[in-house]
Amino acid sequence: MRREDGKKDDLERQDGEKAVRPALALWALLARSSIYKILAVLAVTAAAEIMLFRGCIKAEGDSFTEYRTLAAVVADSHISLFFLAALGLVYFILVWTEGRLTSKSSGTMLRLKLSGGMIFGIKAAYNLACLVLLFAVQIWICIWLIGTYGRAAEGYDSPLSLFLAFYRVDFLHCLLPMAEAGKWVRNVLLLSAFAVEAAAGRAEKSEYVLSILLYTLTTVLFVSSLGGNAADWLSMILYLFRIAVNIWHVYMAEREKVQDCDRNQWEKPLRRRAQ
Repeated sequence: MRREDGKKDDLERQDGEKAVRPALALWALLARSSIYKILAVLAVTAAAEIMLFRGCIKAEGDSFTEYRTLAAVVADSHISLFFLAALGLVYFILVWTEGRLTSKSSGTMLRLKLSGGMIFGIKAAYNLACLVLLFAVQIWICIWLIGTYGRAAEGYDSPLSLFLAFYRVDFLHCLLPMAEAGKWVRNVLLLSAFAVEAAAGRAEKSEYVLSILLYTLTTVLFVSSLGGNAADWLSMILYLFRIAVNIWHVYMAEREKVQDCDRNQWEKPLRRRAQ
């Protein structure tokens, strides 16, 4: 009995390894195709935001002891525009990379012996990790910039000041919503919708229209004032709709493949008899 149990455990372990290896191979393929481009976008965005923010701290023509308000510095340094531009670049890098893999690396995908649903899920998980990295880097940059402002303008470097900065400035609050649950849900759905949309693998240029539309509406609706429930609800409905549509398309495509396989299995004996 012990020997049989040991053999079963070994077989289960081998099956698990066989399932994990193709998933890791696909993850590595995705990372090799896009991660360096994404890191380059993050580095350029961070450098530009830091330079512009530090250049906007002091008021023009005033003495060295007078500084502009934090809200004015954030607005005039255009951090929100740089972040949304970086979001668009990262998003379309993922869309282009995975669409290219779908169209030009189909043979490699077949050799991985993964179902369409598993490929879709692995792509979505990788995309989500990249988008979360973008948000995390942007939040860290904003915290560091606020600390820089606090060190320049004395008396503005306490934890309470940092909390108030993220609560009062619309862009900072949308980026890190503090205690506003609605915006947390909106951001989670945003990341999930972008990850799923890119994982759909647009193989044709005409299919990029939906990706462009999703990004355009996000740029319009992302920065909303405190308590701006209408924009948040509209965003959440849009993201849920795109997530559901993409998952449905993958499900239907897998269902058609299964039906085709079943049909072929029934047709093969009939063909042999006819021959």
